[in-house]
Amino acid sequence: MSRRKQKISDLLRDRISEVLQQEVKDPRTRDAIISVTSVDIAPNLSQARVYVSILGSKSQQEDALIGCNAAALFIRRKVGADLSLRRLPEITFIQDTTIEDADKLNRLIQNS
Repeated sequence: MSRRKQKISDLLRDRISEVLQQEVKDPRTRDAIISVTSVDIAPNLSQARVYVSILGSKSQQEDALIGCNAAALFIRRKVGADLSLRRLPEITFIQDTTIEDADKLNRLIQNS
């Protein structure tokens, strides 16, 4: 990843995380703990895949992801007001299951 894309990715991750925690009022996002783990930006900066780790029950995780995607336009506007980018990427939230997968693998190793 180029240095510019990495810098934009880091800025987006930090600001999106702030907006999710402080400004999004959707009740679906309030029932679970949401953490932005990474942001993957398309080469032309038209799209950003935001990976989020969601702690809570399975239904809370699903609801939180739906709530995040429902608030994506609001979040994009808030982030765009703070960052001076010519083109702000379209935001899509994707659940990051890395922690859960690592936990399952760890349990399998321990049970062997």
